[in-house]
This record gives sequence, C-alpha cells and structure tokens, in this order.
Amino acid sequence: MPTLYDLLAVALALQQSAVLANPLPVLDPCQLMQGTSYDITYSNPEAIGNGIVGDMHCNGNDQGCPLSQSNSFSETVTINAGISLDLSKIVSTLGGGLNAGVSIGKTTGIASTAGKTCPVGPWTCALIFTPNVLHVMGTQTNYEEGCDEGTGAKTSPYDVEFPKANADGVFGGGIDICACTDFAHWSDNGAPSIKCPQPCLAH
Repeated sequence: MPTLYDLLAVALALQQSAVLANPLPVLDPCQLMQGTSYDITYSNPEAIGNGIVGDMHCNGNDQGCPLSQSNSFSETVTINAGISLDLSKIVSTLGGGLNAGVSIGKTTGIASTAGKTCPVGPWTCALIFTPNVLHVMGTQTNYEEGCDEGTGAKTSPYDVEFPKANADGVFGGGIDICACTDFAHWSDNGAPSIKCPQPCLAH
C-alpha cells in the first residue's frame, strides 16, 4: 500500500509534467503595456519664454501714450515635437510642485507697466512681455503605435514650454518697450532697439 509520501511524489510529478507540456505564454510589450507614457529628463519652472506683444500700442508723438497702463497678454503652449502629445499627462507626471499654476491651453494675464514709456518720435511702440514658463523635455513611449509597426514600442523626444499664471492671473516675467514693425519708422534712429516679434495691429 503506497504511503502518503508516495502519493505526494506522484502528484508532484504529474504537476511538473503538465507544466512542461503546457508552458505559460511569454507576453510581449504589446500585451503588457498599452497607450502612451512620458519620461521627463529636464524641467525648469523658471525658464524664460518667447516675447509676447501686449494689447495696446501708440505713436511716439502722441501725448498720454497708454503704455503706462495695464496691458493684457495671451500665451499658449509651445511645442517643439513632430508628434502628438498628451499635455495633461506630461503635467501630471511632474512632481515636487512643478505643475503649480501651469496651463495646458491658452492663458491670459494682466501686467502693470508703470515706468515704461514710448520715446518721442514718429514710430509706434508697444509693450513686449517676456513670461516665465515651465520648460519640460523628455521622451514619449507609444506602445500602440510601436506595436502596429511591429517594434514593440516607439520612443520620440519632446520639448514643451507651458504658460504659468499666479492666482490673480498675472504672469511672472519682464516687460519692455518694442518698436512695431508693421508701422512706419520702426528702424529709425531713436526708435526702441527691441523689435516687436508679432504685429501690433493684431492686438
């Protein structure tokens, strides 16, 4: 009569035979992962963004030039990547409070411009606002697109600048006077040395 030990030995042998006959499937990355993930290799919450022209302009010969008043500025996300990005996922990946005040769309703020005046002359002036932005660089891993191509995953670098705003809607950054290049005399001697990067009439 077989002992309990003999019965356990037979059961173990049968189990091992079943495993060898039917090994567990090896899952590839396409089965294990889905969607898109983001790695962040660089982040600077106090980076300097591109200049933005304010919503007011005036001629240098006008009295009471309104540039000393508050101007509004609109800023959008700047993307340097030839791929489609999930901006909300990038922001949510940030830690340490870096995503505070960050916008993934268009942000409008008001900036006080006391002390900034247009030089007297025939040119037209506007305010140029240089905002603080959150600059983020990293790598996007797209499992679905990579699997479609048979590579398992597709990685692409990305480079994004996010607008930032305080609770009162005011951007951080610098303000200066620029010469409107869509008006005459912008290159004359005495005109502001900074040239407006966008048309003043569009604001």
